[in-house]
Amino acid sequence: DILKGQDTFRIYNIHFQSIKFKKEEYALFSNEETENDILVNKKSALMLMVSKLRKAFPIRADQALTVINHIDKSPYPVIICGDFNDTPLSFTYNQFNKKYVDAFRNNGYGIGKTFVGKIPAGRIDYIFHSNDLNSYQFKLQEEVFSDHRAISCKIYKK
Repeated sequence: DILKGQDTFRIYNIHFQSIKFKKEEYALFSNEETENDILVNKKSALMLMVSKLRKAFPIRADQALTVINHIDKSPYPVIICGDFNDTPLSFTYNQFNKKYVDAFRNNGYGIGKTFVGKIPAGRIDYIFHSNDLNSYQFKLQEEVFSDHRAISCKIYKK
């Protein structure tokens, strides 16, 4: 909980279940000639990726519902930010989007791609907030320090 003037805000910084792809799986998305270019290896790597996806999706869904259940008990306006490891088409994203404001959709523009790895994951990092707050100046940071771009925005009480 953060006290700003006379107002208290509850901040959630989250990191939902990663898919945990390894170098071999990422090689499927590379144009480089490697040992993984052998069809059998590509097929087995693809099967392993699908298996990892099937494991990660329900874990993230449970994590999202647990966090939302906690947030629902907050006596304060909330700000939820972090790495969801899921796209805006996912169950996890939509559980938050139906209750809270997506700061990017509120005042961002473009695709908002936050994942910069080899897999075309797009936007998987988010800032949500309570409906009684407003956000502006959403920014996707240019400098890359990891496989994600940092995001920021300014939030104030309406």
